[in-house]
Amino acid sequence: AKIGLETVQAEMFSAYSEGRAGMAIRLAKSSEVQQDIEKIVSFSETMIGAESLQSLLLSEQMRKLAGGLASLLDTGDAKTASETGTSKANAKATDSEETESGAKEKVGRRQLGGVIELIAGVYLDCLAIRLCGSEARIVHTQYRKRLELCCQRFTPVQWQEALTILLSARRKVDQNIGIGMVTDWLAVRLVNL
Repeated sequence: AKIGLETVQAEMFSAYSEGRAGMAIRLAKSSEVQQDIEKIVSFSETMIGAESLQSLLLSEQMRKLAGGLASLLDTGDAKTASETGTSKANAKATDSEETESGAKEKVGRRQLGGVIELIAGVYLDCLAIRLCGSEARIVHTQYRKRLELCCQRFTPVQWQEALTILLSARRKVDQNIGIGMVTDWLAVRLVNL
């Protein structure tokens, strides 16, 4: 109440911060966070409505998105580097790969894993709406109308399959599989549900 949030926003920031009050307050005070949440929801909508031929383009967009969500994906590189005695540059270099297109930007595994988890949150909201209708409790409440339109594209079984694919992609990131391979595989699988 002290920072002037509506209940809907407070619940969303609480979900994004996994119940950590300090993190939720930091997210609520950041002007970039709302823009980043909008990017995640918009990208998820694009993935849901995409055609098969768009999958590799979406894969590249996912890598770019992961590289640009600093406000939501605090990787903690500074803390890690100071604890292990390595430099911040070395920590980023070991946690990054170039995109397949040879772009100069680099995407870290933690960043990509975070984006996959955020997309999974949107897909989980779509599943909840598909199963429970307007009574569903979802994280992205302010985007409910947009998600209600998206959720009609798939059956509940297909939404569940999409979530399984997202979790599998998250594991692939942790298993040190190439970032480009993971995003290509994920985009192709999600677009062809």
